[in-house]
Order: sequence, then C-alpha cells, then structure tokens
Amino acid sequence: MSPTRLLPPLLLLVAPLATLAWRAEEVGRSAPAVLEPGVAYVVEPVAGEAVVELDPRTCGECLLVIGSLADGSESYDVVVEPADEALPLSAVRPFVLPQPSVEDRETRGVTPERPPSTGGGSPGQDERRSFHVHVTDGATDDGRHYAKVDARVVAHSTEVRVLLDENVSPGELAPGLVEEIVREIDDLLPRVEEMVGPPLDVDGDGTLAVLLTPWLGRLEGGRVSVDGFVRPSDFDTSVPVPFGDSADVLFLNPHLRPGRRLKAVLAHEAAHVAAISQRRRAWTRVAGPSSSGTVEEDWLNEAIAHVVEARLVSRSPNLVPRIRRFHESPASTPLVVPDYHAARLWRDDACRGATFGFLTHCLEVSEPDCLSRLAGTTDAGVRNVERATGRSFQDLFRSWSVAVARRTEPECLGAPTVRRQQIRLRGTATASVLVDPEVWTGRIRVAASPGARLQITLLPCHVRAESPKGSRLEE
Repeated sequence: MSPTRLLPPLLLLVAPLATLAWRAEEVGRSAPAVLEPGVAYVVEPVAGEAVVELDPRTCGECLLVIGSLADGSESYDVVVEPADEALPLSAVRPFVLPQPSVEDRETRGVTPERPPSTGGGSPGQDERRSFHVHVTDGATDDGRHYAKVDARVVAHSTEVRVLLDENVSPGELAPGLVEEIVREIDDLLPRVEEMVGPPLDVDGDGTLAVLLTPWLGRLEGGRVSVDGFVRPSDFDTSVPVPFGDSADVLFLNPHLRPGRRLKAVLAHEAAHVAAISQRRRAWTRVAGPSSSGTVEEDWLNEAIAHVVEARLVSRSPNLVPRIRRFHESPASTPLVVPDYHAARLWRDDACRGATFGFLTHCLEVSEPDCLSRLAGTTDAGVRNVERATGRSFQDLFRSWSVAVARRTEPECLGAPTVRRQQIRLRGTATASVLVDPEVWTGRIRVAASPGARLQITLLPCHVRAESPKGSRLEE
C-alpha cells in the first residue's frame, strides 16, 4: 500500500459460505442461492421497509448495515424485529462498487503550478499589519462583532511570515514556538501543494501569513477556544474589511507549544489554505476575479483538511480522538452537514471522524488526483464528490457504510441476543445490527419512520477476522 494511505484495505471476513433462504417467486427477480461471507448484498426496501429470511440450518451470523440517505439534520426511528410470515421478501442482489464514469480530464479540475512570487522581499523588524477576527456570538455579517488585531512580524522565511498580536509579548509564548512554526510551514506547505495545489498569494507579499492572537482562546464571547482557523473570506479581495482582510492568512492560538499537535494543526490549516486557494482559482476561471462564488460545504471542507493532515502527521493527535468518537456512535453522527454552525455541530468530534473516514474511503477507490480535483472546482458537497470520483453518492455511501460496519462493534446497538432492536438513526448516518439465525429465526423486518430513505445492506459472516496489529489508526 502506498505510504500516503493511512487506513488499510477493508478487513476481510473469512468464513465458509453462508446461505440466505428466500422464495424466488416473492423476490421477483433471479437471486444467488449462496451468499459469500465478506461480500455485500443490497436489500431493496419498499415504502421504508424490507424483509429478509435467514435459515439457521445453513446461514451463520450476518450484519445488517442500515443507513439513511435523508437530510443530516433529521433523525429517524428504525426497528429490526421478527416479521410476519405473510410479508413478502425483499429483493436481494450482490453489491459491486461501479467503476468510475469516464469524463474528459479537463472537466475534472486543474492543479495549477505555483505562480512566480511577487513578494516584497524580507520584512523589516518594525513591519506591522492589521487583521480582524469575529469574536462574539453575534451575526458574522455585522462588523460590530469583529475585533481589530494589530500585529508585528516576529519571524519569516521564503514561505511564511509569523506575526504576533501586539498585546502579546514574545516572552509569553512557549520557548521555540515561533521558530517551530517557521520550520514546520517551510516543510509542510510544499507537501500540501503536491496534494491539493499551491496557495494563493492574495496580498502579494510572496509568503503565507501566520497570525498568533489570543482572541482564538476566547471566541463567541469567551465560550470557545480553537487552535487555529482559516477563513475563505480573507482570500476573496471583493470582501470588505472587517469581514475579510484580503490576505492569505492562517490564524493560530498562541497557547500552542512545539510538538506533534502543533504540526498537526499547521498541516490541517495549511490544507485549508490550499483548498480555499484552489476554489478561488476555479471561480476566477468561471466567473472572473471579481466573483465571490460559493464556499465548499463544511463537511467536505473539513474532510479534505483532515485527509491531508493524516497523510502528513502519523497518528495525528488532532484526528485520532475524532475517529474513535465516530466509531463509538456512528448511528447518531451525520456525514453530510453543509453548515456545521447552523446545525450546532461546529467542531463536533464524531462528525469530523465520519467525514475523514468517508473521504479516505472514497480516495481508496478513486484516481490518485481525486483530492486536487475536489478542491479545484466550483461544485460543492455531494455533487463535488460525485464529479471527482465518477461514482454516485449512494454507491459510495453504501460502500463506506459496509466498511464502517466491519470496524464497529454492533453490540453497541444492543445485545445480539435481543429479539428486537430499536435504533435512532440520523440522516446520512449508518448503523449495523448483528443477526444470529439461531436467535433470529424466520423472517426479519427492517422498517423506518417516514422520510428516512433507508439503505440496507446484508453482509454474511461466520467469523470476524482479527485486525492486523497496528492496522487501525485509532488503536
């Protein structure tokens, strides 16, 4: 496997063949008589429910993988229970992830070369600049909720200028922090460029600005602290002050210390810089430099940054806890969330783990330049994923849901010996139920409340393969 791939290929479930019993005349189409363990099978729901029948004489344990394609802002009640023998059985067919559709390469986005620098040379010791930060819980389109930050350059290189809020003295910073920021950015930025694309030089100084300001420790009226952020509005020169500063700038919390967490935060934010830059270039090609365009949806924006972060920082301390949190509660964690703030899921660890896992899975089954194509387009969200991968979101979501089921203990949804399972399933979330035919004899019904847009996959298995040592990122 390529060293840039963090996650291993999907774990194989090794077992003898398992048989699913049904009546062919009820299925209404030809169906395989034997289902192979580890192979996923689509169960076609009708009107929000599906019915399957397991034969305990021939069939071992199975995973029912249940997903929702509905809006991620809603939750739905799902029940898995014994079914009346009079209910018709659902159609079952093997699931194969389709090959990518063939598209003209020019329609898939372009990764430009870094333009020649127009920088103004080395900064003077007294160089000062001003930036603006939204610091209250008020509306982001109201300038009264922004604070002006006056800062001075304290270090620089060919790649970066580090600026320090004038209300902070260098002695208040962790020893070596500024020097470490310069070293890490010098190392990380060219590597991020290879994966995503070169950063824009919005302000024409030839370097990326990194601003250290304590405002990041007391955002939203003092209730929120973050390590760093990058704002698309700063990269759009048509946005007026204070809503944008017409600068390629990365904001950083001065409480950080040299070490792996600092590197992970810088890698993540540098990825945002590159992705935002690529999107601005795409909008400029389409509508001209004066067009603001639209920003990428939050879930995919963070997914791109986390994938880059994971490739640059092994076992990133900024990411590993988020992956673990998602696997603890996949059923309640929506994948597709266009606006984390509006959904009250800003900085939700489980959501971040979900979007990282989904995009990582998409990249495993896509072409090598998929990441740069995701960034270099005016498409957004689901449409962007479909265009960049050449596959439907429904197919990708099913394939990823099966991967999640293979890595998530189904017992978290209730003991497998319980005859009836009830699940609260969020839109674009996934859950799995372990079905033992010695307990679940006869027909099984899966049904959801209206609007859930159920996606059901059957995964026969007798034995779960042990995960190879060190193969799971979160362990």
